[in-house]
Amino acid sequence: MALDTVKAGSLAISRGFINDVQINIWDKLRLCTGTECKFCDLCPYERSGFTPDQMKKGTTCLIEYKYIYANLDPFMRLLERVNDQFLMQWIGMHLIPLYYDLCQLKMEKLLVDDIIYDDAKGIKRIHPIFEEIRRVHREIFAIWRTTGLKKIAEEAGFFKQGGVIIPDRDPTIHGSSDEYEKMSKGI
Repeated sequence: MALDTVKAGSLAISRGFINDVQINIWDKLRLCTGTECKFCDLCPYERSGFTPDQMKKGTTCLIEYKYIYANLDPFMRLLERVNDQFLMQWIGMHLIPLYYDLCQLKMEKLLVDDIIYDDAKGIKRIHPIFEEIRRVHREIFAIWRTTGLKKIAEEAGFFKQGGVIIPDRDPTIHGSSDEYEKMSKGI
């Protein structure tokens, strides 16, 4: 596999080739703002022995980089076995950007102090970031279904121990109010 990670996180879309399939990825990542970052106190890389060049302001955010490439790696391994330009297009230009959206939302979720708040009318509401996270999950599952990605991966030898279940319907729409009540109370 010839993945050009030097361009990772930049606006460069083409990343080289796997066999004869061009790797195209939209993964523009935010730049590290150092101690100005609202996640600095939570950043595992800020205190973990990375060199100043790796952590300096203006380089790619390592939290986002590690998250995106942890999610991208299995797909690259799949593409080593399945030589398909359209599959690469779906993964690199549709699925990976959704994982990036999910990463940003999960980071923002860390800053939410109260899951439940009172709106202007005094009605208790769940913070909207939780619905956005669920929406992105649904979109990711939709791409898995639309592309037949799970079946392609199974045929390529992945999911040997049972695999993942991609639901045919959204379980968050058909859940019980009792379960939502337990979740909101942290039970």
